[in-house]
Amino acid sequence: MFQYQSRTRALPSLSVPLLLCLLYLSLNLFITNLSNQPLVQGQASNPWVPESAWELTPGKTVWLQISIGGVMQTDYLEIQMFPALMPRAVENFVQLCKGTTYKSMIDPTKYLKLKGTKFFRIIDTFGIFGGDTVNNNGTNGESIYGMTFVDEYLKLTHDSPYLVSYVKPGSTPDTNNSQFMITMSQLKWLDHRYEIFGRLRNTSFALADKIQTQAATSGWSDIKTLPTVNVVIENCLETDPNPPPPASPPATP
Repeated sequence: MFQYQSRTRALPSLSVPLLLCLLYLSLNLFITNLSNQPLVQGQASNPWVPESAWELTPGKTVWLQISIGGVMQTDYLEIQMFPALMPRAVENFVQLCKGTTYKSMIDPTKYLKLKGTKFFRIIDTFGIFGGDTVNNNGTNGESIYGMTFVDEYLKLTHDSPYLVSYVKPGSTPDTNNSQFMITMSQLKWLDHRYEIFGRLRNTSFALADKIQTQAATSGWSDIKTLPTVNVVIENCLETDPNPPPPASPPATP
């Protein structure tokens, strides 16, 4: 009877160095490809993981014009946002500012918009809360994606005042809607719970302080108390309402 004789007996002596060589080449190719990837903030290929909103370069800005106690303010709340890290979060806020594209699932006759909504809760040295596009009193909210949308980046920390983050009911993950807050102090206990998607420009700090001074209630015992005066978002703009003057033409010789 024909008896098959294996010819693979010489392979064990070759397999170890061969495998080591292939492993080295594969690892070298992987590292080379990884190093050639563009480093975009928020991507997995980026070795730098930002934790402070003040380290980031904003990619989108909106301006909120407000009234305090019925008095229109000449300054604006200028909110600088980070679409490279949180594209869906930023797009939600931008579209709520536009207020002409997405209609409410609760009432399809109404557009989702920030214009005309109140800052429904203002607590001294804590935060300025707004964005209830449904009931306008802090009991509800609705995003352009539906009632809620998921978190995108929770590594930014509430390390200072003047940060802008989405407010979640009960801090439940992945329940962002239209409600947001402007921090008025360091609130580290909100880290990894509320998603920071923007910050105020330094020229808007004084207006945030003015809102707090004129409308805030004090202490946690007043957390459900309405602001002392109405603070309303009267308008929301995507272009700078006070653009810098055009550069002077060069002098003719």
